[in-house]
Amino acid sequence: MEEVGLHLRAAGARTSGTFACDSGWLCPVCAPRKGQERRDRMAEVFDHVKGFSDGQMVMCTLTVRHSRGQGLADLRKVVQAASRKARQGAPWARRKKQHGIFGVISAPEVTFSKANGWHFHIHTALLLRGSGAETQDLGEWFVRRYLEAVQAAGYSALLDGQDVAVIRSEEKLAEYIAKGVGRTRDVAWEMAGQATKKARSKEGLHPFEILELASGDDGMKALWLEYAAAMKGVRSCVVSPGIAAALGIEADEDEERPGEEESPEEQAAGYLRRDIWNTLMSRKRASTVLAALEDFGADRWAEVERLALELAGHAQETGEPARTREHVPSAWTVAARADDVRQRSGCSGGEAVRTAMDRERGHAVAFGLTFRPPPLRLVLELVAA
Repeated sequence: MEEVGLHLRAAGARTSGTFACDSGWLCPVCAPRKGQERRDRMAEVFDHVKGFSDGQMVMCTLTVRHSRGQGLADLRKVVQAASRKARQGAPWARRKKQHGIFGVISAPEVTFSKANGWHFHIHTALLLRGSGAETQDLGEWFVRRYLEAVQAAGYSALLDGQDVAVIRSEEKLAEYIAKGVGRTRDVAWEMAGQATKKARSKEGLHPFEILELASGDDGMKALWLEYAAAMKGVRSCVVSPGIAAALGIEADEDEERPGEEESPEEQAAGYLRRDIWNTLMSRKRASTVLAALEDFGADRWAEVERLALELAGHAQETGEPARTREHVPSAWTVAARADDVRQRSGCSGGEAVRTAMDRERGHAVAFGLTFRPPPLRLVLELVAA
């Protein structure tokens, strides 16, 4: 019988022997992987840019004022058009030559607010080889050019709503990326049952939260259909042939590749029968199993497999006593997870502890356990040590 392989990598758990539609915008299963690919791609670009003695990366976030009732397609059109307009004409050509700009990479992002409607913005990376003392000025000049283009199109945007950051370290890049570029993992996998639960904002909704709410809600269904139509064909973090040639890396394809079967690239941590995996998918528990693999590790595959069988309703009677129904992580475990979060995202120690604690709480909820947190003060002391 055909099987699905579960693999554990540094970037997280994934499968082989399954078909992936490869849609980072519309598929909550493929979105985490696509998001990780985008983060890896941006990190690769940054590493090569910093390989030049005068290499610089300037990140600019471009937004537009919006209100309830404005169409997402219209907002997307004006932001993208104004961004292109800011990179045209003699003023741009002069700046391009002055600062040694050799490429631009864009990463769109969409959220929805019940108070203010759709929010479409673009994270834009300017790649250059020039004086580091003037890079902040370049980013601010680019934002002003963008604002002029927005106004010329009949829209408005506030200067305070834009953002400019000169990326000087991998930590700064990780922090900036965590704010938007490819940020899909938690909210996307939550839909499919991921143990990592993320508290919803009362104001803002990620598109996958809209999709989850669309069942039985005609208003949310209409929003999702609007989003799906507006984001069709949009690409993110694309490395053009020009950028690739300048950095000596491989360029991205001209078009998104179609969905394909995930083939095994290395030995799997373990395998599940395809019918078991299909049941987990239908019950929205597949990514709970993947999260368990990430938490337990490949060496504890037997426990991951036992959990998968239980969640799929295929657990066999073993005569063993019932497992404890509590999840009681040690202070050291939470502190270690918080330290990992802080290193990857660049956030503060307190924020990292909160994120780590939320992960442990989500783990308990996903497995139907009672969460017993360790003493917070002890966790904070371990993180600060």
